[in-house]
Amino acid sequence: MSKKYLCLECGEIYNSEQLNLNPFLEDILCPKSSCSGYLIEVDELLIPTIKLLNDKGYITNYCCSGHYSNHSPRCYILFAEGIDIPNTPKRFKKVKLGDCLSLESLYSSKGKSYRDFYEICDNAKTLLKWAISLPDNNI
Repeated sequence: MSKKYLCLECGEIYNSEQLNLNPFLEDILCPKSSCSGYLIEVDELLIPTIKLLNDKGYITNYCCSGHYSNHSPRCYILFAEGIDIPNTPKRFKKVKLGDCLSLESLYSSKGKSYRDFYEICDNAKTLLKWAISLPDNNI
């Protein structure tokens, strides 16, 4: 399955096959000629949430919506250094990782594949509703 990349400047979404990526580069420039933004890898289910969070000033570094294939529905969003969030959505907790904050799901599916899938989808919906409700972060 191809990885998805989101440009934080123009909002374009790219598949890894569309990009000529150097695995040793940290910063990936948007290939769109009229854009000077950077691409971040993002799980497909979290694209709208990550775009919205970054648009509102809650800059993110990494995210994971969970993995149905290996019974790991754990979902998280790692925010950039110094970013704080005013509240947490239901079934999520804040975790401090050095100078960064991670928002992590509390999961309970216990390895039952249909429940893993439901939980991953439910977490994505919960995070999107939460991101919509957040005020702008004027950093």
